[in-house]
Amino acid sequence: MKSAVFSRRLVLVYTVIVTVPLAMLTLVGTEHLRRGEYHRIITDAENDLKDNISHISNCIDLFMRIEITITGNRKMDDLFLFSNTSNKVSIVFQTRELSDELERFFVSMPQIYGIRIFTDDEMIPERWPIFFHKERLENNAYEQVLFMGEQKTRTWQYDYLSELMGTLEMGRNRSVSYITPILLHKRQIGRLQILMRVTDFFPFLYRERDAVQRTFVFQGTTPVASPEDGVEALPPRLSSRVLAAAAGAAAGRVSFRENGREQCFLWRKAPNTDLLLVRDCTQELNELGIGAFRVIAGIGILLSTALLFWIIRFATSRMMSRLYLIINSMNEVHKGNLDVMVPLEGNDEISGMAKAFTNMLARIKCLIQEIKTEERLVTETEIKAMQNQINAHFLYNVLETIRMQAELRDEKPIVQSITLLGKMLRYCLTLRKTRGKVLEELEYTRSYITLLNIRNDYVVALREHIEETALGLEIPRMLLQPIVENAFLYAIEPEGEDAVIDLRIETDPVKEMLLISVQDYGRGLEPEALKRLIKHIAGEDEKDTPGGIGLKNIQLRLTAFYGPSWKLDIKSAPEAGTLVRIPVPYTKEQ
Repeated sequence: MKSAVFSRRLVLVYTVIVTVPLAMLTLVGTEHLRRGEYHRIITDAENDLKDNISHISNCIDLFMRIEITITGNRKMDDLFLFSNTSNKVSIVFQTRELSDELERFFVSMPQIYGIRIFTDDEMIPERWPIFFHKERLENNAYEQVLFMGEQKTRTWQYDYLSELMGTLEMGRNRSVSYITPILLHKRQIGRLQILMRVTDFFPFLYRERDAVQRTFVFQGTTPVASPEDGVEALPPRLSSRVLAAAAGAAAGRVSFRENGREQCFLWRKAPNTDLLLVRDCTQELNELGIGAFRVIAGIGILLSTALLFWIIRFATSRMMSRLYLIINSMNEVHKGNLDVMVPLEGNDEISGMAKAFTNMLARIKCLIQEIKTEERLVTETEIKAMQNQINAHFLYNVLETIRMQAELRDEKPIVQSITLLGKMLRYCLTLRKTRGKVLEELEYTRSYITLLNIRNDYVVALREHIEETALGLEIPRMLLQPIVENAFLYAIEPEGEDAVIDLRIETDPVKEMLLISVQDYGRGLEPEALKRLIKHIAGEDEKDTPGGIGLKNIQLRLTAFYGPSWKLDIKSAPEAGTLVRIPVPYTKEQ
């Protein structure tokens, strides 16, 4: 009954609060979408025009840089300046050398189609494809411009087809031609022609693109490329209206209706040229399809309103019954019953919640059992620790008695040995303290080395390199001696000879880290043995490895004290010994 009431209310609320506003939002949203798309199309078209003009400007700048480079070439000045005084062989040699140098432009700048110099000096021989006599120049129309304070003539042709090369391949490509005089001491000595393929100068006219995106380029009122070149042309009736609107303005947009369709064109003039770029946005604006979207959205809203009642009624009644089952189970847990089960199946969120609830109960019961077990183990451990401590105190007292007897008999070596052993035992009795100072660990290790030297007939030297500031820092107890013991057991004792163990303790104030290094000079480890040892320390291999038990214990304590990022560093090689580094963090307060 509750679920039926809830379903009817939910349908009513959805119809009133969701359906009606959704219809309004659909109308408002589609209008906003239309305006946004219109703005986006216009913005994209403007950016496209800017990019194309930027490309044209870059090409023109490239022409200008080449012109400056060539006209400022000292070798060319010398060739023209001394052509009347040099012998013919020298002129031919200079012409060939200069021609080879200019031909390198084609290699370094592949977009340059050709460079030609038309000379007025008959003494300079023609050398294809760079040097030609002036009568071969095909166009003599020039535009007067001011260049570096002087009047110069230059001309641009944007659909240039050279006949200079005859039927050769490089003569059959339409190109952009730039012709400018070459002056020497304010005297014209020839003309420079720089060529670039039209497809490189206006790539946006030729590259493959969607049919809706069209760009046209006019020089004055004439298109720079014709349909014969594979370039789409703007119909004359449209171009006349666009060119008339663009007259006198550097950039703008014109819209008008023709044959029931909205026509939209953007234009922008290329700086320092007579080029006009026109972008057609007509087809893009007429393909928005907002009206069809509104119709489809309206039909969808009506259909969804008709089906909502039956769908929500069925889904709500089923979901609420399962939710009530989980709620009742939670109330049972609240009363203390942890044996509740929620038998829900499925893959939806409610089934997932039921499974999570069941898993949580199982986990709680496991944790309770673990806590009970841990409490029992802690109690047993504390009892054993007390027993061990009592036994250790008894052993320490016995050692003191033996030491006193040895002193009475003047047995100084025995007294020294027992004193060191008692000192080490007294340090072990305080192991319930988890941390100790570096100085204490160092004293314990020195006692261990002294006992080794008393026991053996060879000498083990502990060579220390220790910073004074490190002695007062605290580290986990029994961190240093196991590493030194490993060095003795596996590097020194098998040889049975005098040996040295290097111990280095230094601080890094920047990283606030204490670095303990123990280096032996024994046989070292083979690469495979070193890999097995590292895996064993990392816990990836449960099999015992020589020297790995103590090292693994140290790694476990580093992880327990400071986290998994603090790890031992072991380096070893055959006949090169073994180096173990232990990083320990410390704080500035320490």
